[in-house]
Amino acid sequence: MRGDERRSLAELHFRFDFTGLAFGALLGSERMSLGRSPEEAFKIRESIMGTLAVPRSHERGEEIPTTLVIRVLKGSEDKGKVFVSTGPTITAGRSEIHNIVLQDRSVSSNHFELRRTSRGLVLRDLGSTNGTWSGDDLLRLPSPGNEGVLVFPASDEQSGSRFWAGDVLLELAEEGHTLQSVSERTHLEGLVGASSTMQQLYAVLERAAPSPLHMLVWGESGTGKGLVAAALHKLSGRSGPFVVLGCGNLDRGTLQAKLLGFKKGAFTDAREDSPGCFEAADGGTVFIDEVGELPLDLQAAFLHVVENGAVTRIGEHHARPVNVRVIAATNRDLRRDVADGRFRKDLYYRIAEWPIEVAPLRDHLEDLPALVDHFLRKLEAEGGIRRRLADDAVDMLKRQAWEGNVRQLRTFLGQIAYSVEHEVITASAVRSHLRQTDAPGDSEETSLLDLPLRTARDALIANFERDYCAAVLHRYKGDISAAAKHAGFSERGFLNLRKRCGLAE
Repeated sequence: MRGDERRSLAELHFRFDFTGLAFGALLGSERMSLGRSPEEAFKIRESIMGTLAVPRSHERGEEIPTTLVIRVLKGSEDKGKVFVSTGPTITAGRSEIHNIVLQDRSVSSNHFELRRTSRGLVLRDLGSTNGTWSGDDLLRLPSPGNEGVLVFPASDEQSGSRFWAGDVLLELAEEGHTLQSVSERTHLEGLVGASSTMQQLYAVLERAAPSPLHMLVWGESGTGKGLVAAALHKLSGRSGPFVVLGCGNLDRGTLQAKLLGFKKGAFTDAREDSPGCFEAADGGTVFIDEVGELPLDLQAAFLHVVENGAVTRIGEHHARPVNVRVIAATNRDLRRDVADGRFRKDLYYRIAEWPIEVAPLRDHLEDLPALVDHFLRKLEAEGGIRRRLADDAVDMLKRQAWEGNVRQLRTFLGQIAYSVEHEVITASAVRSHLRQTDAPGDSEETSLLDLPLRTARDALIANFERDYCAAVLHRYKGDISAAAKHAGFSERGFLNLRKRCGLAE
């Protein structure tokens, strides 16, 4: 593809979503925050990220895969479309929140994602109705341990660069690279790791932190999103405090009180005036952890504060001005939640002026030895217990899935350090402790309650789908067209379901 053709396509289909390494230009009609339009936010990001072209004293230049050209080869509504997307995670579906927006009725609101990993570009389904297919492989809802299939560039080990989303055939046509500055640091504030993945993140965080933009930090549980938020505040130069509000385990009433604050007597337990997190963070940063757990009505209240730079306490009628920088974090894919109506689109655009994705540990396992050393040193400093891992023990840890990411590794090391008597932790001791801590699931007699949530859910769904598909086929005497219509599938989608359930003739 010629450079002028690519630029023309980019103007038509471009959504810059450089999350995780990372920034995004989420262009929409809504205003992102008080006095700042989406175009203005994009210009700020573009200006700051442009500095990555010139390495600083502690940085080096590195070719980073960025641009991906995706062509639609078949599809009643989308054939002939070409999308140019940039970033480590690209999502697709019928909802406009995605990088790739498809109109075909066989495509779900949230259909598939393409994610750059240390293994290559991985294709995963997002719980679509009619399925995502690569060759003969039907992809399942992404979860740790279910990493999809490698699709680009094609090789003997990879499935190839063409795949189906419902009745739409797509091709990954071209991948481009950009010279970018990468930090040579081995750690940054509380973050540890010298992999390219982490060093790219460090370079971006140092540039993003002083900007005025609100940030959304997202990634799987245990990846260190809180450390990223703390590092952003530390590097921001803001004089005010770093205030944390966790939304995951609080009821609605408590969340509202901690978010907005309240006046004495506003409710039964309001014995004195109390500021909310925005007032407490005035001049600094408010970190809203697990923001995806906020109820919709509190999302509206949150949006009002971000839009107007002022907060009204519960029981009061006058607004108090606040000067805060918002950093939100989530382990949910808020783009899916927006498409499904579980998260406000206008709030998403405002808090995601600069999205940052934190990679799972399995995508930078070369950092595991450094993390092990870091956590064992902390144990020695805090608990007076001196331990180190033998080299073969470290190698054994590098072969684990670490579905709980860095947090799980830290917990594991704490447990084994206190359970062994010798300073050097052997591979035998690690193997024994792994057996004790691994979740059960190998036995057919294992109860669903003994399984991790996602594993149990997948088992239930697989059994239900088989029974449902068989029952519908029986009702319509094997008529695929009638069965597909009843189930809400396209004929191709229902045939794929039948094959997945082992019911294909």
